[in-house]
Amino acid sequence: MIFVPKKCKLMDAKNVIGVFLVIAGIAALIPGVLGAFEGYQIMGFSPWAWVVIGGIMFAAGISLMRSIRSPQTTTTVNKLD
Repeated sequence: MIFVPKKCKLMDAKNVIGVFLVIAGIAALIPGVLGAFEGYQIMGFSPWAWVVIGGIMFAAGISLMRSIRSPQTTTTVNKLD
C-alpha cells in the first residue's frame, strides 16, 4: 500500500510522477544517444536499450503531465456561443 498524505491531491501526485519520468527519460536518453554514435556500452547494456527506455519514459512523462492540464487552458475550435 502506498502512503499518500491527505493534503496531497491526485493531480499533484501525477505531476510529481510525470516530472520524475521526464527527468529519468532525459537521463537515459543522453548517454544512450552518445553511446549509440560513439559505439560504447553503458553499464554493460547496449546504448540502443538506453535510447528506447529513455524515449518511452520521456514520452510517458510528457503525456502524463499533459493529461492533467486544467480545462481553462484548452481551446475549442468550433465553440458555439
